[in-house]
Amino acid sequence: MKFGGVSVADGSRLRHVGDLVLHFCPDNEIVLVTSALQGVTDDLLACARKAAQEGNVSDVIEFMERITDRHYQAIDDAIKDPEIAKEIKETISGKLSELEKAYIGICYLGELTARSLDYISSYGEQLAAPILSGVLRDMGIPSRHFTGSEAGIVTDNNYGDSRPLEKTYSQIPQRLLPLDGVPVVTGFIAKDEKGTITTLGRGGSDLSASLIGAAIDADEIWFWKETSGIMTTDPKIEPEAK
Repeated sequence: MKFGGVSVADGSRLRHVGDLVLHFCPDNEIVLVTSALQGVTDDLLACARKAAQEGNVSDVIEFMERITDRHYQAIDDAIKDPEIAKEIKETISGKLSELEKAYIGICYLGELTARSLDYISSYGEQLAAPILSGVLRDMGIPSRHFTGSEAGIVTDNNYGDSRPLEKTYSQIPQRLLPLDGVPVVTGFIAKDEKGTITTLGRGGSDLSASLIGAAIDADEIWFWKETSGIMTTDPKIEPEAK
């Protein structure tokens, strides 16, 4: 199952994902692929571009406070067990510290490369996956979170729109099978053969789910969307789409 940003937008929706897993997969034979919380990737990139252009560290700190508050609030709303919530917040705090250092470096350098953009944009999913995994554990479902690279996805180094290499298909089963609980894998992101973070392009989380589904010979791949099925056009653009 792959869940997009709308499906994991906040704590209540993250909790709903757990309900769906309990309902459709009571035996836990499933892999989840998650996007970033709704809008987070765009916010990460906007902050990076502003940091490169203006070099204002105080703006970065203000942004980091907002993104921290949002993810901590999602944890508080979605996870009832205080010990699990504390553990996930510690994980998130470490990742946010890494992200802030990257932003400050961009401020001082005044430049933003394609490689840096991939690094920055990867944090949306890196923040979401531990929370979703924690939600599952809070609901009694064994779970562990993985980055795309930890799950076995390796790409070329065409930063911003990387393509998976053939070895991906053999590595994924080695990393994820046999299923020990429900793996929660970051969509969109991977690493190249040198270990540098790459991204699969916008919409890349769907590709991540497809790669994993094919590699583990899944019976089905489900993409959870905010619409009830295939529509004539994007309902966000055309309200009368059918």
